[in-house]
Amino acid sequence: MLILIGASKSWADSVGLQGLPTAKNITLDGDNKSADVVYTATDNDNVVYFSEAEDIETLTYNAAQYVQVRCSNKAGGYAAEDAAIIALRAGTYTITAASYASKDISFVFKAAGQEVMTHTGTGGWSETKSEAFTLTEDATLTVVGGNANYALDYLYIQSADGGLSMGISDLSDKRNDGSVYNLNGQKVNSLKKGLYIVNGHKVVIK
Repeated sequence: MLILIGASKSWADSVGLQGLPTAKNITLDGDNKSADVVYTATDNDNVVYFSEAEDIETLTYNAAQYVQVRCSNKAGGYAAEDAAIIALRAGTYTITAASYASKDISFVFKAAGQEVMTHTGTGGWSETKSEAFTLTEDATLTVVGGNANYALDYLYIQSADGGLSMGISDLSDKRNDGSVYNLNGQKVNSLKKGLYIVNGHKVVIK
């Protein structure tokens, strides 16, 4: 049962309930309106990573007014600067991301120096699934930094060939030889401002 209390149709339009492919459209013509919602659960196989965006420690928590009514758990997350999400083993993957964002905002995901997905806002809540992409070596998935005028809702990654993900700390522990690596797991010789991995620890160069 979906229960909407003290609502109006203009409120439903403002928060984007009208026209969403995954939402139940209801004409709000009175207070304490209720409606039965029938849905079919969808199985997603080979999920190697899932997180609500507000739970990703490298993202900034966002619970602005419209984010609260559009995103699950009333919150989301955004990348104030380039942020590491998860380290992946070599393999073939797809990414599914959802967000509340305006039409001119894009979320760009990169791994191993390549752009693997761009999710562009629609002016409300939306979800995008990437084409399959292949990593030939272990690499860290990052999201390019932006601003606070949007929020990722959630993110999940599926393996297309049985590959397994590993946490970023696992990848970091393998880089314990005193060398410096970027968040894609690539060895670097010259440092600029940013976040690096040295002897298994994240180091910020300012």
